[in-house]
Formats: sequence, structure tokens, C-alpha cells
Amino acid sequence: MVLLSLAANDTVYILFPNLAQTGTRIRGGVSHEIPDKASRQNGFRIRVATLPGRRKDTEVIKAIATKQEIALPGGVDLSYGFGLMGTPRVAAIKLARWLTEIPPSERAEASVMYTVTAE
Repeated sequence: MVLLSLAANDTVYILFPNLAQTGTRIRGGVSHEIPDKASRQNGFRIRVATLPGRRKDTEVIKAIATKQEIALPGGVDLSYGFGLMGTPRVAAIKLARWLTEIPPSERAEASVMYTVTAE
């Protein structure tokens, strides 16, 4: 599985796999936390906030699950924790190329949109 964040700052991040949770293979029918408990205890967290000067922003989380373990799209660097895919345009090109290598019968995709509000 690959979990992406399409952030309000026009950047696409790979949330899973990440530096602490490597590999794309997960067990089905089991709940998973990202980052996992051990990572959170070591200070690895996901923080969301509105962009400067904004009261509200909308972001998207996208999951891509496959029947077989898959390699991440080329050029993804996980050395800073979460992977960075670049701007939505660059990420869309990378994702489209990557997804064409995975037959539709071998993958499932889901997205959820959420709103971040200022305190």
C-alpha cells in the first residue's frame, strides 16, 4: 500500500511507506497506524496546519493498495521521514506512469478529502 497526502501547500507527500515504516506490504483486515506507535514515541508525527494567513484549507489523503508488494515511483526520497513527490503536476505525471505499470485488476484506490481549520 502507498498512502499519499495532497497538501494545501501544493505538494504531494508519501506518508506510507516512510523512513520508519519501510516496504509497501501490509496485512489486510488489520488496522494500521501511520506513523506507528514506536515512531510516535520517537517523535515522528504528522502535523497539519493551515497555510499562513488562511483560516481554512482542504487536503486529500489517497491510498493505493495492490495485491503484490510494489516499488515506489522513481525519484522518491524517504531520507527526511516522509517521501516528497513534488508539486501536484510533477506528482501526477509520476503517479500516472507508475500506475500504468500496475494492472487495474491488481490495485484498488480510495481518497478522502478533509478540512484543516485554524485554532
